[in-house]
Amino acid sequence: MNKTLKVIHRILFWLNPTAIVVTLVIYLMKWNSYPQEIGVHFDPYGNFDVIASKYYGLYWQLMGGLATGGAALVNYLVSRKNVGLKMNEKGERLFRTVITFTTDAVLLSFNAMFVSASRGVIIQQGIDKNVRALFMTSVFFSFLIGLTALIVIYATHKDKAEKKDDPNKGIRLSRIAAWLIEVCALLIFFFISERMPSDERYAFDPNYAGLAYFGNFDRYMSKWLILVPHAVLIAFLAICEVIAVKAVKKEHFAAVKLADRSKVTTALMAFWWNIDLCSEISIGIVSVAVWAGFCVLWAVLYLMGRKKDSSAEK
Repeated sequence: MNKTLKVIHRILFWLNPTAIVVTLVIYLMKWNSYPQEIGVHFDPYGNFDVIASKYYGLYWQLMGGLATGGAALVNYLVSRKNVGLKMNEKGERLFRTVITFTTDAVLLSFNAMFVSASRGVIIQQGIDKNVRALFMTSVFFSFLIGLTALIVIYATHKDKAEKKDDPNKGIRLSRIAAWLIEVCALLIFFFISERMPSDERYAFDPNYAGLAYFGNFDRYMSKWLILVPHAVLIAFLAICEVIAVKAVKKEHFAAVKLADRSKVTTALMAFWWNIDLCSEISIGIVSVAVWAGFCVLWAVLYLMGRKKDSSAEK
């Protein structure tokens, strides 16, 4: 990464801890003016859904600090560790740069959301639900664009002079990524499920105990139904694992790549849908269309790879 890009990266990164510290200082300055219990969390509509001790008002700064620390760790590993892919020097340099700036974009979007929530807690007012949706959309598309760029860079700068990549390595990496994403999604659900339904009109109504609002069906149903998509995903990941392992034994490498790509893409999109369900909002058609588009792309690449493998055998 050249000096100009390094300067831009550092500016983007340090905006995050600066914003977190500023909101923390302002909150502490107003500490004595707050009652013992204040609004500290927001429902999908931007209204307070949790009234708790003012110590919990530090939640958003804590989340911002954890996100910033995680991004700092990613940047450290990217700058000092081998990416583990066989690419030429230019490709590896571009790969590292894209990872760095994708991390910056995702971190800025997350912390912008945390700062917006911190501001709401500080002034004890709700937040605009459209603004929060904008930040989450920014996170999603930053990650999606970055991932697409990384795939293109690897495809165009792959070192053809090196021997073929170890397919088992790809299986291991995709396995770790997919299952880690799913575990995080489950943790988020179990953390949030206690606050369902989030609408304060029904939160303490015994008739709505154990229910959650499903936007796509426009009705309240058992919150545990949110686990059904997780069960389907886990079954899908297990099937992909079996397909990949058997394909390696038969040296059907196009099928290995199809299984690996499908695992990671579906796990990532399922994570996004889990966030929608936990937020009690509808799963949008755009995200489904993006997932379907990737499925079609992976299928096309599989057919091309299969044809190439067949030609090589002849």
